[in-house]
Amino acid sequence: MKSPQRAPAVVITGMGIVSCFGIGAQAVQAGLATSPPARRETPSEAPPQVRDARAACPFQLDHHLAFRSVGYVSRLTELSLLGAHLALADAELAPPAMDAPRLGIIYASAHGDPISRERGWRELLEQGPQKLSPIVIPEALTSNMHPGVVAIHFGLQGVMCTLSMGEAGGLGAVAYALESLRGRRADALLACGADCLSDSLFDYYAAALGMLGGGQTDIPLGEGCVSLLLEREEQAVARRARVYARCAGYGLSGDPGSSGLLRAMRMALRDARLAPDAIQLICLNENGTLLDEQEQEALRQLFGAGRLPPSIALKRWTGETCAMGGSLNAAYGALWLAGSAPPPGAPASSSQRPPACLALASSFEGMHAAVVLQG
Repeated sequence: MKSPQRAPAVVITGMGIVSCFGIGAQAVQAGLATSPPARRETPSEAPPQVRDARAACPFQLDHHLAFRSVGYVSRLTELSLLGAHLALADAELAPPAMDAPRLGIIYASAHGDPISRERGWRELLEQGPQKLSPIVIPEALTSNMHPGVVAIHFGLQGVMCTLSMGEAGGLGAVAYALESLRGRRADALLACGADCLSDSLFDYYAAALGMLGGGQTDIPLGEGCVSLLLEREEQAVARRARVYARCAGYGLSGDPGSSGLLRAMRMALRDARLAPDAIQLICLNENGTLLDEQEQEALRQLFGAGRLPPSIALKRWTGETCAMGGSLNAAYGALWLAGSAPPPGAPASSSQRPPACLALASSFEGMHAAVVLQG
């Protein structure tokens, strides 16, 4: 009887980040090191003077890649194209460098493109269905067109799917990419989390986060895209690729309370075959709402009171970035493991054993994702 084939190890070899800090990982590192958090630490503190929450990520797509479109291209599609371009270039991996049917994308967006949605409904009401562009409806009502455009432009012919996991989607994409690569359904996959802002989305979150924040409404929103290129380690070694981190384990759970996140973290650690004390850094989901206490309660149950590892809450700088938030947590964890200079408050790895980081993401609907990364 043949023994079961061992699942291949999976590593991160490329990343593309488009954020309020600018383009690329170095912009994030510089922004974290030089900018104060955009949110107050506790509800009792006076709200600081922060950047306009609706400020867009500064970029122009044609400054980075040549892209021709037959019609309207949404901002979310542009963010997704740029994030994928940066990740593939960073990994030095794209067709024809590898077999196109073995390269794909796992995509997540909490809200799709609200700008296209507003535009589409306005055109439908004002001009009628006969005048409506056929591209508006799929861009406005679904999120699968954005990774489809990415796949067509870069020649990706492998696994492609879009997740609907709310704010947990970006990290969920990393988890699903990891599982697909372990199952040898692909050789390399982009795991992408992206969201963009609009006036209506800003107003919705101002009300929703104000309610969840105990009546406080000064929690800023952010937007952007993070694409991570995951591939089988054996392939990365064979082509002498730079490796940021190994994706050691993941956990997914659904429960609006702290028990759901606790289950996801335990699943991720069990999958990685690590004990909680192996974790040296936690990238928190913390976003300034009452839900943060549930996250802290889950962490206390897992690690024990007073024994929590050092942590960083990136949304203190970026605001609530929806599906992108979990992707950015994984990206930052990978950068820390790769030895990039951490911002103030984040530890440098000093353990004799391989360092490990725990990235977290939760949605307001009760979906949770946890991913363990190792150096």
